[in-house]
Amino acid sequence: MKAFIFRDKQNISYLYSHAKHRIVYLNNVLCFFVQQYLKNSSIDICVPELAMIDGAQIKQNLIRFNFLLDRGFLKETKSEYITDVLPENIPNDLETITNICFEMTEKCNLSCVYCCYGDLYEQTANRCGRNLDNRIAYCIIDEICKKTVIKRNISAKRIVTLGFYGGEPLLRFSQIKDIVLYAKAKENENLHFDFQMTTNGLLIDKYIDFLAENDCRVTISLDGDYISSSYRLTPNGINPYNQIYKNIQTIKEKYPSYFDSFITFNTVLHDKNSIVETTRYFYDNFKKTTTFSILVTQKVQKDKKSILNKLYKELHYDHNAILEILPNKDYLQMNHEIRACEAFFDKLLNRTKSNLSDLLCEYHYKEFPAASCLPFVNKLFVSADGKLHLCEHVGFNYSIGYVDWECGEIMFDRNRDSNYNNYKAINGKER
Repeated sequence: MKAFIFRDKQNISYLYSHAKHRIVYLNNVLCFFVQQYLKNSSIDICVPELAMIDGAQIKQNLIRFNFLLDRGFLKETKSEYITDVLPENIPNDLETITNICFEMTEKCNLSCVYCCYGDLYEQTANRCGRNLDNRIAYCIIDEICKKTVIKRNISAKRIVTLGFYGGEPLLRFSQIKDIVLYAKAKENENLHFDFQMTTNGLLIDKYIDFLAENDCRVTISLDGDYISSSYRLTPNGINPYNQIYKNIQTIKEKYPSYFDSFITFNTVLHDKNSIVETTRYFYDNFKKTTTFSILVTQKVQKDKKSILNKLYKELHYDHNAILEILPNKDYLQMNHEIRACEAFFDKLLNRTKSNLSDLLCEYHYKEFPAASCLPFVNKLFVSADGKLHLCEHVGFNYSIGYVDWECGEIMFDRNRDSNYNNYKAINGKER
């Protein structure tokens, strides 16, 4: 890949060096030299464009240009791309995985109008109320422990996050408790487990003592006030907002420090709420922000598209209005555009290392086009039937393996690796 020049909204020029994973500010003269070189592999200072430029300024920028050239900033690099997922690579990937999410149950105590598992959508997987067998979770935790004691992985403490998902995961709190205690019993000086959960909040008051005691990060799904939450209904059509609000206030009063540090919110955007008013609601009631999600637009039932069109709202931030509600620090945390830019530049500049070996050693990395998710590299999702998936957002009919708890092994389905490779090549993603 060649280095290239880009400009911001103020028309300020920057060089991105793929060889160095760096962004470099360019003044106008230096930008002209770099443009010449990238186009012609040479530069010429005897051109009309530089006739009015002071000679000392030209000389100074020639020194800067030669600095970039001599140190490889303008060097073209060749990327070697991964095109397939191979079973033999999986064991090594499991050594550094950081996030494992368990679908504790397919059951839910709400029947949200817009739920992606509900009547609005075509269902590509048979969801019949299955529950995750705890032995599957134990098997995966055991495998993580085995991989962590490998010598090359003990240079720094490894932190693995175990997440609980549903359905509504708190319908199986007893099993969650067992998994948490099992994982904590396996911790040692080289391995630590964190815990997180996504819940609708209807049952959280019953189990908050255990969650707070174990510093479980909890995301509560809530669309705002009573009217805004009127698409989140119980199976018999009742809006449970008042109970959920009461539960949240209970946590805030009983565990104020835990509430501040470990409780977050997510809101689905639709025709009965808005970003500005929902932001105001969360800040006024809880001194918190929320993240916003939009409705899924794929796999909609043909006869339900008009309903989805009525519910659907684009994600558009009125930044000036939000800044009138939130302090700057909270605004920066909730602004998805800023968070996306931070993540982009972290990747672009290669500022983060996944482990100490990456920091100390020079490797020839292979890249994956379009920053696609790779199985077992960052995240693993285990559905209630024990099958393995890239994450909870990928269609459940594209599993990439399963857990055989009877023999205590994670099995990568060799008949499925081509299925995954075809899936990512043809479909890109399914949500």
